[in-house]
Amino acid sequence: MRSAAWTVGLVFAAWIALPATAGDFAIVAGGRSEVTVYAPGENQWAGLRFADRIRRLTGVEVVLQTATALPVGDGGVVAVGTPASNAIVAAVAGGDDRIDGLGEQGYMIKVGIWQDRRVLAATGATLEGVNNGVSEIISWKLKLSDGGASVPGDLDETDRPALKYRLLWNWDSRTNWETSVERMHAIPFQRWNLNEQGAAGHETHIKRAIDYFADHKLNGLTIWGYIRPQHGGLETARRLCTYAKRNNVRMLPGVCPEAAYGGFTFDKEGEYNLDNWTEKHPDLRYMDTKGDLHPGACPSKPQNQQWLKRGTKWFFDQLPDVGGANIENGDWFYCWTEDCVEAKSRPENDPNFFWDQMASYKPVLEASAEIRPDAWMVFATYSGFTENAIGGAMYGATATGRAVGIATEVVYPPRMVAQIPANGICQWTLTGMVTPEAWPEGARPPEGNFEDHIGYILQAGAVWPPSNPDRWWAGLPGSRWEEISEMIQFLCSRMHKADMKGLVMYGERGPASPCNELNYLALEYFGWHPDRSFDEFINDRLAYCYGGKDRARLFLDLLRSTSRDPAEIEDDRRKAAEVASREDLDIRQRTRWNNLGDELARRVKAAGELTGE
Repeated sequence: MRSAAWTVGLVFAAWIALPATAGDFAIVAGGRSEVTVYAPGENQWAGLRFADRIRRLTGVEVVLQTATALPVGDGGVVAVGTPASNAIVAAVAGGDDRIDGLGEQGYMIKVGIWQDRRVLAATGATLEGVNNGVSEIISWKLKLSDGGASVPGDLDETDRPALKYRLLWNWDSRTNWETSVERMHAIPFQRWNLNEQGAAGHETHIKRAIDYFADHKLNGLTIWGYIRPQHGGLETARRLCTYAKRNNVRMLPGVCPEAAYGGFTFDKEGEYNLDNWTEKHPDLRYMDTKGDLHPGACPSKPQNQQWLKRGTKWFFDQLPDVGGANIENGDWFYCWTEDCVEAKSRPENDPNFFWDQMASYKPVLEASAEIRPDAWMVFATYSGFTENAIGGAMYGATATGRAVGIATEVVYPPRMVAQIPANGICQWTLTGMVTPEAWPEGARPPEGNFEDHIGYILQAGAVWPPSNPDRWWAGLPGSRWEEISEMIQFLCSRMHKADMKGLVMYGERGPASPCNELNYLALEYFGWHPDRSFDEFINDRLAYCYGGKDRARLFLDLLRSTSRDPAEIEDDRRKAAEVASREDLDIRQRTRWNNLGDELARRVKAAGELTGE
């Protein structure tokens, strides 16, 4: 059994790669540290992340100094911080006019001189930008060799993302960040506690995800089932929020204000759990088309609206480091109480489930605007944004929708967009808009009272079928092992042209799965550069990941093969194993090729079961 993901723990082994050149900035050489990491004050966690990743990759501890006093002695300095928060950064980059154009998330990474000492500066206009600079160095600029780590001596780069929100979406029960293909596939689907460690195992998996997302500039993580007694309740939830914040990832727990998904907590004895609240107040429940009441909150009732506002305050009070929330009212839920039917009949309101969304989301958004105006408050629409997409969602998107009559009329644009508070971030479901035919040039979301529109896709997830039906290995149920990197490139390009601000996709599987890691790498790259081509992605990123452009294309060919012949797949596995044995690969490249070999071995076995061989 092979441990596979360097990002989830100490990984150290001997390997051979191209050595650093004479002009490179050495971080580790000959198995010894060559630098002091200087990250004073608020920069300490970014500095700690840098030092920790160097230790994981090389086995060498570098000196980390978080006190304000300037470091003394010889050797290089890795200076982490803004010019305002780090005096060495100010000396190296403070006069650089480019910093003013970096915005909230942009970074500068630069080699310079301070007091006759060489300095590698990771900086930006904000702490968020500083963290992104650290991520760029760790994930993309390091040269790794036997006992060494360095960056180019002429490094001088700035960048800022085109898409502000690069978000991942999980259910707690499906977050599987095991460290090898074998261990990952040994975990039963949708098991509440992922391994024998119970709540501690859950926390370990979430932290592994946060580590990886932080290192790849993916800045938000939604988890449904976030506050749950089986995971340690609020105590665990607080620790994970703090851990995420320190690592530049916003934790965005799922919050349901109407029906089906728990309310603010999955603790059914909790005051702000929907089942508990409506059990104690049965007259406040929502009604279906048959007139039956269910454990959910009728959005018309003032008592429910006040409960939602109190619950929002409780949520932010209990989780002071939380980054925001992902709000869903329940898939196409539509309350048929007399009050709700009357509200939907008014000319200023939507006559369909968009009204339910507006009425149930609004109290949460209004309360959060007062309590935490900086929070990212993402709300789901369950629909694409074009008139055709909205019509499809209302008149036959699902058999369930047709059965319960989820719509009485299509109104475009939805009146909801003018009624949602300005702090809302509108999440349109783009699952059915992933082709040029479904998303024609020029199509863009309707303007609303809020500024930011983002997209969400179900592909490569637990419930949606594979985008390519020939990819039999993508996983049943759903397509949770599928690679969709070219789809991500298309979506990011379309979103950028439509002035949308980001993409949400599944983040439930760790990088030991080569398909899932490739999706994350694509979201990082095209989230920053949606105007670039897939060939540029191969040249700029995948060549670095897999040991050269030719190897990157071979990796993609082997990964995407749809063969069901066990012998053919075994031949591909041998090819991956042969590349993994090459001495010029560094530790991360070798790990990725080994992971591919293990994935192909899994397919050999699965194909044999399919064919009876």
